[in-house]
Amino acid sequence: MKALMTFVPLYMKRFGAMTLALILSLITIAAGVALLGVSGWFITATALTTAGLAFNIFVPSAGVRAFSFIRILARYFERLVGHNATLKLLSDLRGWLFSALFPRLPLPDRSMRHGDLVSRLTADVDALDTAFLVAVGPLASAILVGGGMTVILAFLLPAAALPYGLAMAGAALLVPVMMVVLGRRAGRQNVEAYADMRTGVIDGVAGHTDLTLLGALGTTERRFSDAAAKASGLRLRLGGLTTLGSFTVQVLAALALIGTLWAGLEAVSIGTIDGPVMVALLLAVLGSFEVTNVIVRSVSKASSA
Repeated sequence: MKALMTFVPLYMKRFGAMTLALILSLITIAAGVALLGVSGWFITATALTTAGLAFNIFVPSAGVRAFSFIRILARYFERLVGHNATLKLLSDLRGWLFSALFPRLPLPDRSMRHGDLVSRLTADVDALDTAFLVAVGPLASAILVGGGMTVILAFLLPAAALPYGLAMAGAALLVPVMMVVLGRRAGRQNVEAYADMRTGVIDGVAGHTDLTLLGALGTTERRFSDAAAKASGLRLRLGGLTTLGSFTVQVLAALALIGTLWAGLEAVSIGTIDGPVMVALLLAVLGSFEVTNVIVRSVSKASSA
């Protein structure tokens, strides 16, 4: 975290674009949640309406179309603004990095070989340039959407507010922290393994003639194969951790859904809310967990840097 604070001035140069991308992302998620809720309420209310009763289908159908268009447009402009800001940030990062690196060449630490240096530069910069797009933005959106959904449940279905809030907090905060803690060692070893692979390739190309004359090509090939096998195993381990994180998020979403259903059935039985509203809340709860999957994937990517 202290290392990330070094890059705050670079991020502040794109503060306006990043903030706009965050707002558009929030609108996209909120519109998606509202679309699910309104659709569920509309379908359920239509099914429960008997033939002898009048039902206004124009207002809810207009709401469905409105939220659909809002979601589409917000998603388009969020990707446009967010990726544009990210590409400019990438340019800033690489410019800052190499302008600070070139005056120090040759590096005083001769123990770091070219392959290791290339691996660290590419892995770290690639992780930093998408930090906002795939980590900070979804995390902020999850907190805001989760908080807003908790407030809505507190008014309409108070018994479901606490279980939902705890489940969302676990999915948005605890699961990423767990993945960072469990994947830190494997991520560090993964960077080292890829550095060994790059070093082997560079040494093999640069010293191919000498290796051939000395009969050391077989040893070099075995060393590269060992590094590749190690990197593959570490990738599988990180992939398993990502799968575990996604599974945990799905379990938390299911628990929140069950808690909302339990409280909703009791509220419907005593007449506090009606059936269509309960269905709308259930689908809205389910849709609000969509953003947490992005957080899990972003944490997995950052673990390799």
